[in-house]
Formats: sequence, C-alpha cells, structure tokens
Amino acid sequence: MPCLPDTDVLLDILTDDPEWGEWSARQFSRAHAAGPDPVPDWFPEVKLITPEN
Repeated sequence: MPCLPDTDVLLDILTDDPEWGEWSARQFSRAHAAGPDPVPDWFPEVKLITPEN
C-alpha cells in the first residue's frame, strides 16, 4: 500500500533538522522498504521556492 508521508517528515529530511532529521529519515526509509515509493510524483504538497521561481 502506498504511503504518503507528512510534510514535516519531508522538511525534517530536506533541512537536516537537528532534532528530528534522523528519526524522519529512518521512518521514510522504512516506508520505502515496505512498499511502493512513499512519495508519488503526482502529490506535490511542498513547493520549494528558489530565486528562479
């Protein structure tokens, strides 16, 4: 069954959060190992803003 992680988990990983980053990365890895890709490319919940946007 596909898994859709909470935005906070993704942000913890992307920002290397000192308190939650490792925990979030482990949970994300577990979800990925258990089934289909945890982040479907059709579900963009977070938009990263860059100078090019």
